Order: sequence, then structure tokens, then C-alpha cells
Amino acid sequence: MEAVHFTDAEKTAFRAAYAPAGTTDEQWALFINECQRRALVPGKDCIFQLRNSKEFNKDLNKDVWVKKMIVITTIAGLRLIADRSGKYEGHGPFIFYYGDENNELRESKIPLGKIPHAVSVEGYRKDWRVPMFWTARYAAYVQTMGETKSPTTMWKTRGEEQLAQCAEAGMLR
Repeated sequence: MEAVHFTDAEKTAFRAAYAPAGTTDEQWALFINECQRRALVPGKDCIFQLRNSKEFNKDLNKDVWVKKMIVITTIAGLRLIADRSGKYEGHGPFIFYYGDENNELRESKIPLGKIPHAVSVEGYRKDWRVPMFWTARYAAYVQTMGETKSPTTMWKTRGEEQLAQCAEAGMLR
């Protein structure tokens, strides 16, 4: 894989479209350099976020809130990276696990329109004798918000598909 180089105009356009308010020049430069090094397209293969995080400040001798840069590789980016390796041979069907009224799990190869307990997937690689198997549990991956810890809108409306992507991402990593 060869690194890509974005023009100044492309970098400016990417920043205008994808950098959140408060992004420093240094944070954005680090993100763009990482995208170029890994030959990933900002906003499609790689996402830039700023998140609040507590960090100990030696001068103040206490924890303070700071904005930390987070680089998220999308499922499209992970698929691209796996494909570039030349060893990735795809994945099997997703298996959705749903709990019933007796707390027993039932499997389905299609989403049933309700929140699953977990989703699993097998991944295939040319140089491995057995597939990689990954399971993602809903409770471990669901993104929540507020004091009520209710699922975000994406997880409320597309929980099954989100969990399947988490299982695929885990397998690809």
C-alpha cells in the first residue's frame, strides 16, 4: 500500500466538512497525516472526533477536562485494510442470537426486527486453516446517552445492523 497525498485544497475541504468546532491545527494535521499514511479517505474510511476526557494536570494538581482527538476507522476502512492485505477471503453469514421468554438463545441468520443478545460472524483468511470467529454482545457495544443510559437514535433504529457491524469490525481487527 502506498501512502496518498491530499492537495491543500482537499485538506481544506476535508477540514470544513469533517472537523468539529474547537479542532486545533495540530490535531487536524495529525489526523490528515494518519489518513494519508494509511491511504484512507477522511469521512469515508476514517472519522475525526473530539471527546471530553479527564486528565490529571500536574500544574494544577487535579483532574481537568480536555478535548482529546479520536480517530475512528469505519467499517468501510477496515474492509479496505483487510482487502489490501491480500489475505482476506471474506466472511460467513451473520448469526443473530435472540433471547426468548425462558432466557434461552435462539439463532437467526436474518435480523428479526428486535434487539438481539449478540451477533457473531466468521472471517476467512487465506493463510489460516480455521476461520476467525467473533461475537459482539449488545450490552457490551450499545452506545447510550444521558443519565437514563438509553440507546442513541442509531442504536434504537438500527441496533441489529449496528451490532453486526461491530462483530464484523472485531473479526477484521
